[in-house]
Amino acid sequence: MARRDGHQCTFVAENGQRCPARGKLEFHHIDPQAKGGPPTLSNVTLCCKAHNGYAAEADYGTEVVARRIAEARQSRRARALAPGTVPAPELFDAATPFT
Repeated sequence: MARRDGHQCTFVAENGQRCPARGKLEFHHIDPQAKGGPPTLSNVTLCCKAHNGYAAEADYGTEVVARRIAEARQSRRARALAPGTVPAPELFDAATPFT
């Protein structure tokens, strides 16, 4: 799949320009599995984080995506802050200043 997609985000803007992102690519299900899309290679493509999020909002709505992100962050924080554990680096949101 990565070779097929040229190791690059497959999002194409309305003007026909393809996203140039090549780092930190994510799997994007063209037909979402949660809505019955098949778990096949032909139904998966590479997207950068921003465009995968954009597609998720188009598929599920902004509110659903925001809620799922908040739930995932809360769950990670709870696991990382459990007694005897060390917080994982991804707990620190770049938009939140350290205090």
